[in-house]
Amino acid sequence: MKAYTVVLALLVGFLGFLLYNRGTMEAKFIKPAGSTFFVKDGKISNTYNYTFLNKSNEDKVVTIKVLSPKNGTVVLSENNKIKIKKTK
Repeated sequence: MKAYTVVLALLVGFLGFLLYNRGTMEAKFIKPAGSTFFVKDGKISNTYNYTFLNKSNEDKVVTIKVLSPKNGTVVLSENNKIKIKKTK
């Protein structure tokens, strides 16, 4: 019986560690099915759908930027800052 108690306590402790150690933001970028890239004036253009999940207890403001290649740009349909509300 003591062994089951120890195993259960370890599992609960491990679950607590995973919940405490999780990241505060999650982002997914998905290329829509059937979409293709376009080449215009020597620039390659792609379309992506994005989803952000804010796991913190605060509202966040996110900016998307391209790290590589250095001359890459991001064009959003709205403004460049995305406001993400806290999850309830």
